[in-house]
Formats: sequence, C-alpha cells, structure tokens
Amino acid sequence: MTPEQFSYLQSELWQIKVAVIVTGIAIILLCALAAGRMYSYVKRYVTHRLDALFREEAVNLIEKGDTTALKSMAFEKLKERPNHADAHWYLARALYLEKDWPAALREFEATRALMPNWDIEYVKPYVEEIKTRQAAVTPEP
Repeated sequence: MTPEQFSYLQSELWQIKVAVIVTGIAIILLCALAAGRMYSYVKRYVTHRLDALFREEAVNLIEKGDTTALKSMAFEKLKERPNHADAHWYLARALYLEKDWPAALREFEATRALMPNWDIEYVKPYVEEIKTRQAAVTPEP
C-alpha cells in the first residue's frame, strides 16, 4: 500500500468515524425525546385515570350520603394538588349537604375560579341557593 492510498484510507475511516458518532448522537437524542414523550403521555394517562377514579368514588360517597368520607377524601386530594377543581367541587358539595353554607360558598367560589366554564351550569345554582338560604336565616333589620 502506498502512502497516498494509506492517507486516503485514513481519511475515509475518519469520515466513517464522524458519521457513526453523529448517527449515535442523533439516535441518543431521538431516544431521549421518545422517552420524554412517553413519560409525558403516561403521566397524563395516569393522572386522568386517578382523577376519574376520584370522581367515581366521590359520586358514590354523595349517593351514600357519606359526607365525612367525602370531605376527608377531598382534603387529601387538596393536600396533593391544591388547585384540583374536582376536589374543591366535591368538598363544596359535601359542605353544602351538611348545610355549612359559608364553607360551601368558599369552596364553590374556589371551584369557579379554577373552572370558570363550570359556573353557569354547576356552580351558580348552588351559590344562589346558599345565598337564598342565608338570607332566609338572617333577620332583616
């Protein structure tokens, strides 16, 4: 092998090495991106399923009339996620069923702040009912 052929071979090997390194880095980056997307998907899926289970259990407790367990469950969820709209909603419903109007009103307002699109259909009827009941209890001057 002549020095020119050796030099050419060395140049070709260098180009192959660079191509392999670039390809390896690209594969690593794509795998990291795929792992990140998979993690994000799984996290959203698990959160969605846990929220669905929370709502199902809350509805069951309302149907049973077990406001104590419902409040406990809602408080636990709010410890984990303070801005969890469903937890505020079901806590408000439990307080409403217990006729704790001021506390229920606070939780309905928290729900309204977190989910403004729930206002007209869900929150407003309860808030109006609470205000009507409070007005009926409060003596006029």
